Parts: sequence; structure tokens; C-alpha cells
Amino acid sequence: MLNTGETWVVWLAIVIGLSFGVASVSGSIAAFYSELFETRIRFTGFVLAREVSGAVVGGFIPLLATSRVIWSDGRSWPVSIYMIVTVLIGFLCAYLSRDFLAPRSFALKVTAPRSLTVEKEAIAPSD
Repeated sequence: MLNTGETWVVWLAIVIGLSFGVASVSGSIAAFYSELFETRIRFTGFVLAREVSGAVVGGFIPLLATSRVIWSDGRSWPVSIYMIVTVLIGFLCAYLSRDFLAPRSFALKVTAPRSLTVEKEAIAPSD
């Protein structure tokens, strides 16, 4: 769709990619990350897993993609191969995280301190 050179077709490709690709992941990723890390380390784990890796790896992607297109004399297939490999790595990580999440129990154990217990007292109704 992008190689057609037609402006409306390029916009259609962008809208379809953002509508189905990005939006479908955004809804479920919050629940996935909240189950992946314990409560006490959730923010740190989330930041390290998403933001830092996105900045370090994602920052070099335009440079890598441009160098691959120049290397292949203007063809886009090396960038496509790179994108396919990164998607396969993501699928592998999601698959392996199932084994990581399976043995954990998310049941809460809540116990009230003795000082907060309330004793019921019989109150006679007033006339």
C-alpha cells in the first residue's frame, strides 16, 4: 500500500495500522503488565520493561531502517525482515511469560491488626 505513491492509499494504510495494530494492543497491555510484576516492584518493572527498552532500542530504529534501505538500493524488504524478527521476539517473550505467570498466586491475604477489631455492643432501642 505504501509503494503505490497515492496519498489516500498511504493514509489508509496508516489509519488501518494504527486502528488495528496499536489500538488492539493498548487495551490489553495494562492488564498484562500488572500481572507480570508484583505490586511492590510493579512501577520499576514496568518502567524498565517498557520505557527504557523503548528509548534505547527504539531510538536507533530510524537509523537502522535508513541504513538498510540505502544498503538495499531503495528497497524496503530489509526493514520488513527486521520488523518480522522483532514481532517474533515479542511473541516468544509473551509465550515465555505464560510460564512465569502460571505458578504465581494473586490471592490477597489481608489480616486486620488486633487494635482495629471492633466489638459489637448490644444497644437497647430507645422509646
